[in-house]
Formats: sequence, C-alpha cells, structure tokens
Amino acid sequence: MKLSLSDIKKNLTSTPEQIPAIEIFDTIDSTSAYLLRCIDDQKSIPRVCLAEAQTNGHGTQGRSWHSPAALNLYFSLLWSFEQTPNHAQGLSLLVGVVVVEALKKLNLGVSFQLKWPNDIFVNNEKLAGILVESRSKGSSLAQTVIGVGLNVNMDKQTSHPVSQAWTSLAALSGKPLDRNLIAAYLIDAFVQNFECYRDRGFGFFKTRFDQYDMTLNKPITVTHLDKTQQGIGKGIDDEGCLTFQTAQGEIQTIRSGRV
Repeated sequence: MKLSLSDIKKNLTSTPEQIPAIEIFDTIDSTSAYLLRCIDDQKSIPRVCLAEAQTNGHGTQGRSWHSPAALNLYFSLLWSFEQTPNHAQGLSLLVGVVVVEALKKLNLGVSFQLKWPNDIFVNNEKLAGILVESRSKGSSLAQTVIGVGLNVNMDKQTSHPVSQAWTSLAALSGKPLDRNLIAAYLIDAFVQNFECYRDRGFGFFKTRFDQYDMTLNKPITVTHLDKTQQGIGKGIDDEGCLTFQTAQGEIQTIRSGRV
C-alpha cells in the first residue's frame, strides 16, 4: 500500500493546528534535507515530510541510508524548540524513546533496544536510525529537523547494500505492515511528547530511556574524538550524555561519539 495523506490523517488524533502540514513525495533527495530547505524558505512549522523513496538518504556523520522504494518509512519532522546548550543531545535520545513507544502500539511482542545516541535495535539487529539537525539563525528558537529511517517491509532481497545486521517490522511480525498507520502513530507520539519535553526537559524522560538502554552494564567500545576506549556502559545522565566505566575503574562522560 502506498503512502496516503488521507489514510494517515484518518488515524491521527493530533489536530491540524498541531501539525498544519504533512507532505508526501514519491521520490526526494532526502526528507530531512527538504525540511532544512523549508526553514530557509520560511514555510510553516511544525510540518512533516515522508517519501516513498530517497535518492540521497543519510544518517549520522553523512553515512548513506539505504532507501528502497515503497517499503520503509522515510520520515522527517520540523519543529521549533527553545534553544539550550544540551538541546540536541537529549532530543536525539528522546526521539528514540518516542519511536519505540509508538511502535509498541503494534503489539509485536518484541523487546526494543536503544543504542546511544541514535539507533533502535531488536535482538541486536538494527531496526531504525535517527538524525537530529538544528538551525538557530540567531534567535532563541532552534528550528530542528528530526529524521527517522524505519525498516518496515524491507526484505533480504532489497537490502543488498546494507552491511550491518538489520531487521524490519515485517520480519518481526511475519507479515507486511501498514506504513500509513505507523506514520500516524509517530506523528501523534511526537506531538504529545515534544510538548512535554518543552516544559520538562530530557531529565523527565531519562527513566524511560533506561528501560531500553542496550548498553547499560554491558561491555562497550566507545569512539570519541578519534579515540577508542573499552569499558562498561553505565547509562546516560540527565543531559543525555553517555557514561561508562573504564578498565581502570574511572567513570567517564561523553557528549558525542559512537558505541
């Protein structure tokens, strides 16, 4: 089934005032790149962009995101947030929590895992990636694009460029799933939780992230500023930074990097 604006809207509880614009493209370079251009063009905010296919989908550090047509969700949301020093840090983790809790409404009976700072896994196989990009233009508001690439109905025959272990919602459920329904679940979850995030910050959501933290008390390899360290994951702090214990017993905290 193709993405359909009418089918998405009939499953939404969010009002047109909360999400005034939802756009769907057959093919686009990148849903997030499009919304970044919307900031420059001063188009209305909030707004959602979805696409059947992307020709230049990307994740963190410019890594390519495989985007076969009409199988997955390539979803981006443009939202305004009060700008704080740790705005993007906590927001990336919050997005992971929001996506997982929206997907739990599908009742797949699986355990979702979140890997700091921006990946969603099931059974140690990647299900989704998250990318948060912000522009401030000198104001107190950060115009922020939240990109989510979610494997929905992709199968092994369409995944040949993917080098890491991955899974999809269809593989987990044993049948194809309705992308329009999932898109509606995501939009509603973002609206509800972003309004709470605005008032309470990431600290309010930390315990929810902890439930899904796949590196908590597990051996990890951390790469930060071209330096690689081994340690034991000790969770995240109230600002969304990763903490881990080194072999020497020291607790270290990093704001950016990868695990």
